[in-house]
Amino acid sequence: MSTEIQAAAKEPKRERGKQRVAALIDAGAELFAEKGYEATTMTEIASRAGAAIGSLYQFFPSKEALAEALFNRFAERAATAFARVEERAPGCSARELADLFIDHKLGRGTDRDVAIALSNVVAGIVERRKPLGDALRGRIAAILSAGNAALGRDEAPPPQ
Repeated sequence: MSTEIQAAAKEPKRERGKQRVAALIDAGAELFAEKGYEATTMTEIASRAGAAIGSLYQFFPSKEALAEALFNRFAERAATAFARVEERAPGCSARELADLFIDHKLGRGTDRDVAIALSNVVAGIVERRKPLGDALRGRIAAILSAGNAALGRDEAPPPQ
């Protein structure tokens, strides 16, 4: 089924619904990381979250809609985490910048692994991965060029 005609995830209105959606997304992330996207079933996700299958389908009408929500969560968390790197970067030495970048990458852990796995199999996510990567490379280049006036922003690796 093409992504254009698939129904999107439903936004919960009550706190209980928000907690249920968070549990469903967490369960999906765990199972996608353990078994892969294709091998994971909606029934397993509902079971892992301690939810009825109808509740899962109420919020996520398809596995693709759940994957999109999971990727959106990853993108939001990654942007927030990288903003902290940008805040701390001014005045850092090269070693301190390297440590910031490494800590950031290590801190993404399972979120990053699942996002990469999804971005290889879910059409809508495949299309969004490259622009997100390009934007991150641009932000890294800005940090590096701000820390080293001799390094021009255009010397950063080109987007791939």
